[in-house]
Amino acid sequence: MTKSTVRIEALEKRVEEILAWVNEKPTREALTRELESVYLIVEQRDKRIEELEEKTEYLLAMVAKLSEGEGEPIELEATQDPRGEGVPIELEATQNPRGEGVSIEPEATQNPMHKRNTQLGNLESRMLNLEAVASDMEELAKSLKSISISHNSLVGAVDDMKEDVRETVKMIQGELHELEGKVSLLIRATSNPIMGSYEVGNAKIPEPKAFGGARDAKEVDNFLFDIELYFNATKNNSDEGRLKMVPMYLTEDAKLWWCTKVEETISGQCSIASWDDFKRELKAQFYPENVAYNARCKLNDLQQTGSIREYVREFSTLMLNIKDMTGTYRLFNFLKGLKPWVKNELMRQNVKEIKTALAIAESLDDYLLILPKGSLIPHQA
Repeated sequence: MTKSTVRIEALEKRVEEILAWVNEKPTREALTRELESVYLIVEQRDKRIEELEEKTEYLLAMVAKLSEGEGEPIELEATQDPRGEGVPIELEATQNPRGEGVSIEPEATQNPMHKRNTQLGNLESRMLNLEAVASDMEELAKSLKSISISHNSLVGAVDDMKEDVRETVKMIQGELHELEGKVSLLIRATSNPIMGSYEVGNAKIPEPKAFGGARDAKEVDNFLFDIELYFNATKNNSDEGRLKMVPMYLTEDAKLWWCTKVEETISGQCSIASWDDFKRELKAQFYPENVAYNARCKLNDLQQTGSIREYVREFSTLMLNIKDMTGTYRLFNFLKGLKPWVKNELMRQNVKEIKTALAIAESLDDYLLILPKGSLIPHQA
């Protein structure tokens, strides 16, 4: 009793630990939101790079114009100027045809060559910065690709983990259900001094024989009849109580069938919520098909070849599998298979009911046993 309770508590604790571990794992939605924020940062950097590239192209065009132009006024945007940032400086350069005596008249107060060198230095510095940013963006793209691969792998692992957890929970629930039945059985057993029986007052009620899954209508009917008698005698009348106890009386193929039904009930494929549901599912699985039809075929061919008592037993066995035959038709089939002298005797006595016919026929069998040797039987007389 104590070991069963400890095992149940251990299983419950295991289920709680598994569920807590699953809840601590990051969800797919959280990972998706994190990736979206990273993608947004990347898009903003890409946009900034495009803007820097446009400015770089503009500056390169200005430098080319400075290098090739002669005698043309060139307007540059100086990035570092003593008078302030972004101050436009206009330089007018003239050169004589012989290439000597270059005359430069700057409108600004600074030396034009110094300004040009400063601008070129700033441009080179910005180009280096752009190259560094581009390199960083490549590394970031590689990192994002690695993160995406890791995310997909993590999602797959989490999905597999959830499936494993579901299977484990199903198995644990099945074990708990079986343990509940065993605990109930142990409680009943400990309350009775003799195993295999249940005391009601001074009477001892024996437990029903276990059902092993034989595909035989008589075996199924006898099992259901015996176990219902046992439940009624022990006052186990609730559907819940009967469904908890009945697995203890299933063995072999019947036990495997019940385990399958428990799994299907957990997954929602079927529902066995009442005692009537159990009886219906048990008959659907183990009741032979076309029982009544096969019994009618055998009844049609039944003939008395031995004693009257053997014929009565075979006829009664077939009638157990034929539920909807009227009394008149039962009597007709019984008389049809008898030997002529037995049938004539029953008709002479004007038998109207099958019960009376069975009783008189068996009495005729007893009559034959007490006849002196060599006496004539009725039809010979």
